[in-house]
Amino acid sequence: MFKARAGMLNFPPDLPLFAGHFPGDPCVPGSLVVEALRREAERHFPALRVTEASKFRFRSFLAPGSHPYALELDEARGTIACSVGDSGTPSATGLFHVKQCRER
Repeated sequence: MFKARAGMLNFPPDLPLFAGHFPGDPCVPGSLVVEALRREAERHFPALRVTEASKFRFRSFLAPGSHPYALELDEARGTIACSVGDSGTPSATGLFHVKQCRER
């Protein structure tokens, strides 16, 4: 069974990390994108915990600001497919492997 969720990730432009990543042309670090998606996945699917991230691909830089994301849970495979950016050409895609948990 597939379950889909969507929303917006917000990376405020005034975060101190953007001063050095990269000066004059800031972009959101990939690790921050993956962590933000993991948090959203666990928020939308509270009975699941992410155990592994795989197949993440970054096709373009994400500038600070708000970006749409999509999550698609495949319960049979125990995975959540993730994308962030425009649906036509997402900036990043990847896969989370998940397991059931008893309590949060």
